[in-house]
Amino acid sequence: MAGYGSGWAVAADIDGTITEDGGRVSLSAFKAVRRLVEEGFQVFFVSARDPASTMTVSALLGASDYAVAEGGGVIVRLVKRRIEILKILGRREVSLKAVEVLRGHFGSMVRELSFPVRFVDVALERSFPLREALEVLNRHEVEAKIFDSGYAYHVTPREVDKGRGLKTLLEILNIEASRVVAVGDSLQDLEMFRSAGFSIALANAPEELRRNANSVTSKPYGEGFAEAANYILKNFHRK
Repeated sequence: MAGYGSGWAVAADIDGTITEDGGRVSLSAFKAVRRLVEEGFQVFFVSARDPASTMTVSALLGASDYAVAEGGGVIVRLVKRRIEILKILGRREVSLKAVEVLRGHFGSMVRELSFPVRFVDVALERSFPLREALEVLNRHEVEAKIFDSGYAYHVTPREVDKGRGLKTLLEILNIEASRVVAVGDSLQDLEMFRSAGFSIALANAPEELRRNANSVTSKPYGEGFAEAANYILKNFHRK
């Protein structure tokens, strides 16, 4: 892995961070990613999306060939246009068991989204009360959790989070966590923030994430990421 052990890296969420409110990738964020890469920064995406979608975004924006998908559950890389799974950090049967528990309580309100292949989590429509779902899983002592990415509900093993996923990727690439800047907009990015040397929350992030970040942008979504990129370029050096 020569060349990955020096310099600074940026670990960024996708949805709500480099996208606009409607889900499209922001042109400002696209340009910001390209500028970071051109200046020598490694840019990794750490997303709740499935591996194929995560790596597609990374490839189209010219970011790293490595990424963290499924909310920290899967480490992937792109090799000659083929997606390779490097590590799976949770058991999908735990997620599937939790979905059955939820179906037993909510019935037909629990509907799985027809996303591409997922290896750890299960993506569900946002068609039932999240707080009640959390109570149901706790009451049944299921070793899984559920969270709202803003686009879907994700059911995943309790031990899976973006922080653990990022740590695993950094170990694979021999990158020091102290030389990683994390950028995100949701509570699911909190563990990623704790696993990085510096963290930037976007203006559209909830208060708890903003409170735990080293810096907060004045702008939301893709414009906020562009602002974060300018901050990184100004304050961090490649070597």
